[in-house]
Amino acid sequence: MNTPPPQTNRLQALYRMFADHPKVGLLGWILSALLTIYLSVSANHKPDLTYLVNPAKAAVVRSTQSSALAFTFDGKPLKGDVTAAQIMFWNAGDKEIRPADVRKPLHIFTQPATRILEVQLRKTTSDVVHVDLDKSRLDNGELTVKWDILEPDDAAVIQLIYVGDEEIRIEADGKIVGQARISRVERRRGVDITNEQRVPLWLVRSILILFLIPSVSLLNAANRQFGLGQRVNGWGSLAGALILLVFLIYAFFNLPPTPPFDF
Repeated sequence: MNTPPPQTNRLQALYRMFADHPKVGLLGWILSALLTIYLSVSANHKPDLTYLVNPAKAAVVRSTQSSALAFTFDGKPLKGDVTAAQIMFWNAGDKEIRPADVRKPLHIFTQPATRILEVQLRKTTSDVVHVDLDKSRLDNGELTVKWDILEPDDAAVIQLIYVGDEEIRIEADGKIVGQARISRVERRRGVDITNEQRVPLWLVRSILILFLIPSVSLLNAANRQFGLGQRVNGWGSLAGALILLVFLIYAFFNLPPTPPFDF
């Protein structure tokens, strides 16, 4: 008669403990969740330079509607449409971004390339940011942005007035130490984002975790109540754990960053 090795017996005993005693499993999930929350809030410090283009662009001049009028810029005739757009950039991470951390400066450009007539810094979260706009390549549809320091949640809004219609896209790129490329957030027209509506990302993640933790325990309790057996109870625990894992992955990696203020 073959006797199972002691290690197998210990694993089976551990499995039965979690399958037959949901409270033990629930306690383990709670401790794991608290550790995960702590590590996500306090240990994962990194910058996250992010930008958002306001989908609501404004028509400054429309050539089809102004046939009897002539427009000039810097004393030169201006032909074609002229549009105003706004772009916001901010540090969505939890570590400041200093000039020494910038491997490639923030580069804002039009796509396809078209002449930028004017740029203006409209708003910042703090005076210490000291945003510097390099306008030397505006004729090529390019703008370089620098700053003294960008603390977490520090942001700025820049307005661009360019030659072209609303179909011209506003793009940005750059490289930061610890961030291979900057992030872009999309926003639908008519959706407002304000400080009052903004919820800390760690809080959203924590609520999702704490809401899903009891699912395994409740599933085990239901199996025991209706007498479905130890095997079903064990598979229920595994299914609950997999569901919890999927939601954790979604909560920690798929929630987009939220800007500190609206345009």
